Amino acid sequence: MPLSEHERRQLEQIEQALRADDPRFADAVRAADPRVHYKRRVIAAALGFLSGVGLLLAGVVISVILLAVAGFAVMLACSLWAVTSYRRMTGITTGRVPARAARGSLVDHSKWGLAYVGGTMSSKISLHSIEDGKRLTQSAEPSELKFKTYNAWRTRFLPSLKGGISARETG
Repeated sequence: MPLSEHERRQLEQIEQALRADDPRFADAVRAADPRVHYKRRVIAAALGFLSGVGLLLAGVVISVILLAVAGFAVMLACSLWAVTSYRRMTGITTGRVPARAARGSLVDHSKWGLAYVGGTMSSKISLHSIEDGKRLTQSAEPSELKFKTYNAWRTRFLPSLKGGISARETG
């Protein structure tokens, strides 16, 4: 069951309050997102590609074939690095789940509502109830999910989850 408009506003208010109370923690949670890591790799690969273009042009201009070949090799390596990082960041690779689908991530599923990721296998994601931790499904598709958090929120914010916290108690 999807979140109501009131529940969405409450969740956004909780997120804003956490950011306001502890900005260092909010930055740490953001830095834990694997997509940030892969985005930095794509940017570094693009800069490396540009330096490869510079080496290639310098080698052609001053007629040093070895320098031009080295520039081409740098361009090739950086383009492969960028494509690989981009695919991992977005989960485009066949049979892979997006990097953001880390165990414990809070997600909103079209059928099951608010749940957390219990694990992944090939291109399927296992979802668990936030109320009692029971598995809801093992075959959720990444396209059916809207990610709310990208870390193990339940172990950080709700240590008594196994004791049985209700979604109604959090509102």
